Amino acid sequence: KSEGEKFISLMAHGGYFAASIDFRGTDEGGFPETIIDIASAINFIIKYKDQLNINPELIGLVGYSSGGHLAILSACSYNDARMNSLIGLTNKVNANIKCVVSINGAVIPKYLPRQFKEDILKWSGAEANGLMEFIYPSTYIDKDDPPIYLLSGKDDRVVPNRLARQFSNLLKRHDVENIFQTIQKTGHIISEPSHYLDLVKFID
Repeated sequence: KSEGEKFISLMAHGGYFAASIDFRGTDEGGFPETIIDIASAINFIIKYKDQLNINPELIGLVGYSSGGHLAILSACSYNDARMNSLIGLTNKVNANIKCVVSINGAVIPKYLPRQFKEDILKWSGAEANGLMEFIYPSTYIDKDDPPIYLLSGKDDRVVPNRLARQFSNLLKRHDVENIFQTIQKTGHIISEPSHYLDLVKFID
């Protein structure tokens, strides 16, 4: 969360409206409750767009680590009938997502190192209720998805760099615009501001 706050500060100083989304974790909900919380936050911002002085046609999602997984999952599935049947049409996002960014995100949770994969399974409860495919961003990938930026530390041991590369290749096979950037000699925490410069250009 602290890394997310740093990024919000960076974006705010760049003239963007930036907000952090609070969502229910493992002990409070799981899947699909977390997706409902994200959709509700987006719809809240859209509802008060005039007071917040934002353009609802220029909304992007950015997530770090597990938040990267959720950002891409939300952005790729918000128009999917299967996801909307799970979260309910009243919770559907009422806008187009313009772009999405994953920073060392768990974009392919199926192949995470065992201890971190178990955290994803605990959060979702999907294995027990037969919803595993619904927590994978790959389930929803199609050519209509928004542009995706994948930022990954080369030495990340939590979410291995190779998984981000595999996900980028998967996006390319589905004709989804994406940029995959590897930061050398960097692990799961990307704290150097200069490492985000290309990401900010992407958002622009």
